[in-house]
Amino acid sequence: MAQKRKQSSQLLLDLALNRHIGNSDIFDDSEDDYDQVQFAKKPKYTLPSLPPDPLQEISQSELEKLSHEDLVAYVISLQDTVQKTIVALGTEQEKSRALQEKSKTLLNDASKRSALANSTNNVAAAQTLSPSQVAERADKLASMCARGIKKQMKWQPSCKNGTTRWSFSGVSPSPEVFFKMLRLPSGGKPWKVKKISREDFESAVGDIDASVRYNTLRITSAQINVKWTPETNEFSLSGTYGIGI
Repeated sequence: MAQKRKQSSQLLLDLALNRHIGNSDIFDDSEDDYDQVQFAKKPKYTLPSLPPDPLQEISQSELEKLSHEDLVAYVISLQDTVQKTIVALGTEQEKSRALQEKSKTLLNDASKRSALANSTNNVAAAQTLSPSQVAERADKLASMCARGIKKQMKWQPSCKNGTTRWSFSGVSPSPEVFFKMLRLPSGGKPWKVKKISREDFESAVGDIDASVRYNTLRITSAQINVKWTPETNEFSLSGTYGIGI
């Protein structure tokens, strides 16, 4: 037993002096009382690797372990990713604005087409009006014109000279109703601008006047300007008013 202890001490001494690890010649395989000695090297510390995606979440402790070079590279990569994201968002916003403008244009076109279709339908429906219905609607349209013109007759300094302007615009249910209101012939050469005398106009729509202090305002223009748009049945009337003549 003492001999074995002596051999063991000699073995450890050889290991310390020669710095020889794992040399199988030093060990005596015949000695069953000793286990084979295994020496493990201490693992070398390595810095954590950067995440492949700059936007991937990384903890504060992991950031603190990064070397200066890796930390700089990580920040530069992160800035580049953020800049690309900003550019991409700007592009998407431009696309969104373009789509909104296109949608508005399409909606406006659709509204115009719908209005034109309704106008066409109204014209088609008006063509089936009986003579009595045309006369009834012409009277209503004349009353509407008279009320609209009368509302505009307010006192102004130019009323003394009878040169204050008035105008009225409207839409007729049909051409027949419009011509019936103004007592104009519906046939003949198409026109868009016409003048009719004040007397004929007031005979068609009625006398138009408005009372003001010490005076009465009436239509003073010798002729009334009439504009007619047959495609949409729109019309406008204009003239002057002032102190009654």
